[in-house]
Amino acid sequence: MSHSLFKRIKELITCSKFIKDGVFFFSFTENFNRNLYIFLLILSSVFFFLFQDARNLANFFYSHTLNWDSYVYYCGSNILIQGLDPYNHTILRECLPGSWNFFYNMPPSLLYVYYLPSKLSIESYILSITLVNITLLIFTLKEFLKKFKLSSSFNKFVFIILSLTIWDGSAFIAFYTGNVGFTISLIYLYFLLNLNKSNQNKFLLFIFISTLIKPIYVLYLGTIFFFNKSISESIKKSLATLMLIILAYVVQFILIKDTTIGFFENLKSLSDSSDVGFGFLATIISIEEVLGIEITKKTNLIISMVLSAGTFFLCLFFFRRYFKELSNYSYLLVPVIILICFPRIKVYDAIFALPSICYIPILINDMIQKKKFNMKKTNIFTTKIIMFFCIIYNVFIYSSWEAVHFFVLPIIAILVIFQTKLNEEV
Repeated sequence: MSHSLFKRIKELITCSKFIKDGVFFFSFTENFNRNLYIFLLILSSVFFFLFQDARNLANFFYSHTLNWDSYVYYCGSNILIQGLDPYNHTILRECLPGSWNFFYNMPPSLLYVYYLPSKLSIESYILSITLVNITLLIFTLKEFLKKFKLSSSFNKFVFIILSLTIWDGSAFIAFYTGNVGFTISLIYLYFLLNLNKSNQNKFLLFIFISTLIKPIYVLYLGTIFFFNKSISESIKKSLATLMLIILAYVVQFILIKDTTIGFFENLKSLSDSSDVGFGFLATIISIEEVLGIEITKKTNLIISMVLSAGTFFLCLFFFRRYFKELSNYSYLLVPVIILICFPRIKVYDAIFALPSICYIPILINDMIQKKKFNMKKTNIFTTKIIMFFCIIYNVFIYSSWEAVHFFVLPIIAILVIFQTKLNEEV
């Protein structure tokens, strides 16, 4: 009786296209039954960890204040309206709830961006910022899915699961902080998804404005190198934009000297902070702790910047070699390449790369399924193992706040996509 029941269940399962797609997605053997068991085991594990993470997220929600970074912007602009110095640590703490030990380390230009919104009540202010971020999130995700189709129900399921596992960790915290980096990151992705030869000046204008909000966004300039055939043209455009950014900061210094000096002093305190975010900088420090050695913060920063620059030029070299024509690969890979180039990654600055990280395993699976490239069975197996690692890494590890997690997965994703490109049929 039990044997016939199991057989009936198996027949029902094998008739389902969703299950078939799932079994193929995780097919590491030539035996369907084994692949089915692997699929069901992974499926049950994913739902278990999603439930567990949801509980952790609920605890985080109740133990933290919504939009804590927004409070800093709000207080900074309010202090400026009162004619006081927002970069004065003591004055800022008096405005913040619970006298939080925060510094205002954003450029003076951001004080004026939030100048009018800060005249609202704090509740209305936070509500408006939250609504703006939710709207941007919907429009950007819609734009992404317009360019990268989800061809089957199972692909939609995988994308949703991967999105949820990232959202319940880094992405939700990025949203929860109310940091302006979350907003800028979404706008950057929206512009990038629509970037082409004819509208690069608009994109560069966006970079100019965003860099006045956070200087680190000058790294976005690396984007256009992947969309121009001529490197010299990209260099000229980047240098012109960089000169305008420098000029804008010089003008700020001339017009509001004391405020600008306060910004640079607080920026120095940020460099001395123990909060090194994620990425190369944090990983170098982690390696030092393991090895029992100690290097100055300045040296660590220089090493991380060299690694970031090296990673960028290495990716650019391979990209220009194997991707002769502009394609959807550009829009998918460039975000994760730019993410790796941030020496100090923060969760809100990483948002623009998360849709790509969720989609790349799906793309690889579709390429294998449609047989777009000739590969030996061993190579297909290797590719699927790496793809599977991307899934497992995403679901069970990536949401943890560990330095290495914020660029190991993008690096693996890039390596896999290049491997598939090299094996494509000409």
